[in-house]
Amino acid sequence: MRYICIFYILLILLVPAFAAFAIKKQVGLNRQTENYVYYFYGENNYKSLFISPQENLNSISLKIKNPNLKNNLPARLSLSNDKINENINFSGKNVGDGDWIRFTFPEIPDSKDKKFFLELSSIESSRTDALGINIDKESSSPAITTYHRINSHKNLIFDIYKNFLIKVSQDKLFISFWILFLISSLFTGGVGNKFKNSNP
Repeated sequence: MRYICIFYILLILLVPAFAAFAIKKQVGLNRQTENYVYYFYGENNYKSLFISPQENLNSISLKIKNPNLKNNLPARLSLSNDKINENINFSGKNVGDGDWIRFTFPEIPDSKDKKFFLELSSIESSRTDALGINIDKESSSPAITTYHRINSHKNLIFDIYKNFLIKVSQDKLFISFWILFLISSLFTGGVGNKFKNSNP
């Protein structure tokens, strides 16, 4: 029992570290709030902004809607600030009725804490076949996830363990379970064996 306990402890400590080395991209901003669909068509473009929380921004995901798959026309995502101006073309025929669409662009090394403006347009679309983007109606901010190349796996591993410890410290049931598990393991593996050995 004692060795099983040690095995589980090593598993919890080592697996996240080894798994981190296989990760090539790190999620930065992960805004999932969505309660409204804004449709962009003709001259009615969608405009918003976000702040990148990490360096090496190289892609973003937006939740885009193609109602009843009516739209198969050209569309464009524009991403810009005072240093970059990226335009990514895509088509309605590659968008489902509520899909996360990932847009990849050349890596931006100094993206941390920088403000980026994004704009979605589809000039040839009309109101009847428009594409839409899922947003938070109150702030007009899109549902968005940003991705970043990892600079240092050491920092990533540190963040994994830090976040794990924060979550564990807030979970009293989890802590109680592990305390009982450790006590029972020590008793059955240590004290239990001593008790057996003391019997003739």
